[in-house]
Amino acid sequence: MQRPLVGVGVLIFRGTRILVGRRKGSHGAGTFALPARSDEGAAKAAAAGSKKGLYGEPEPRLMEPEKCEGWQWAPWGAIPEPVFLPLKHLLQSPYRPL
Repeated sequence: MQRPLVGVGVLIFRGTRILVGRRKGSHGAGTFALPARSDEGAAKAAAAGSKKGLYGEPEPRLMEPEKCEGWQWAPWGAIPEPVFLPLKHLLQSPYRPL
């Protein structure tokens, strides 16, 4: 039996701004999205999010240039267009960062 593929997006804030990157080389190429990771199975999903943290680094580093054009900090209400569909759904939801 094949396990489902789980994608995990991570919200990383600096004050009121959020880290987004422009996707490339995959579905949603050219759109702005959260740092994310895809792993097989739900057991790996929580760990996938923690691997994307910035742990004391002042600026995010581009670790997968084949998947992302670069990172930038954007205000929550002004993320550049076009926005990757899962992030767009979050922006349209009642969720608001503190």
